[in-house]
Amino acid sequence: MKNHFIHFNRRQVRLLYSNRDFELWFAEAQSPVAGFERPQYHITRAVNGPAAEVNEGDTIWLIGQLYSPWGKLPPAIDARIDVSTRLELKDDGGNLSGYRYQAAPTSRWFPLADVSTVLDSLKTQRRNGEAEPLRKKPEQPIGQLLQRIRKLESGKPLLFWENTLDENSFDFVSYRIFDGTRAAFVKVKSIVDAGGAVFWDRWSLPRRLAERREFLSDTALEKYIEEQIKRAKVMWAINSPLYGKDGTYSAREMLLGQKLGTYRSS
Repeated sequence: MKNHFIHFNRRQVRLLYSNRDFELWFAEAQSPVAGFERPQYHITRAVNGPAAEVNEGDTIWLIGQLYSPWGKLPPAIDARIDVSTRLELKDDGGNLSGYRYQAAPTSRWFPLADVSTVLDSLKTQRRNGEAEPLRKKPEQPIGQLLQRIRKLESGKPLLFWENTLDENSFDFVSYRIFDGTRAAFVKVKSIVDAGGAVFWDRWSLPRRLAERREFLSDTALEKYIEEQIKRAKVMWAINSPLYGKDGTYSAREMLLGQKLGTYRSS
């Protein structure tokens, strides 16, 4: 029987990077093209409880929440990890220190969209098999509730939400990191607060690029961005002074949006 689990993943819009962030760049060697289309794996440091119950064929739903210097966004589904293999992690003494769940090819990323109402409908399963609401009070921070992996009574509400997202299109937000990040965040928040879904690179690119700024394949990045702009119903351009300068990603995005007729200035 397939089981569904849920876990929290804090996301962060960072403008500056510490030495520690740079040390994390090469925490694990991966192909420069890995991670664009789907997640590769998920790791937990928990060694007991639901984390130890996850097996091949199960699904882990990652719930993310994006924090920034200008505020935070509502919780959203970050990824669905369909587990192909569960690997034990060991510390230097050979003791169990966590688990690594390899993601099957059916795993996926999600656009940024408010999933709060769905979370309020979810129930988790206790050790004795009884079900209880995931969030008993609306004001309970979802990050605190899901610090550790929890087992769901059913994954149907999340599967239904996934289908709803797929039936509707999303907006694409194009901007320059150097002088347009704050305005991009404000635009993204307005779309999400209005019930829309959005592709924004600080959420929607491979996490090791979006948050750790690792070097990835330029060719793979350009191809992936182009595909998302073509899928989007609207491409919002954040017109900062540096937006659209020759030779930049924003210039290529602007031209493509104009060609497709989806370009909108913001």
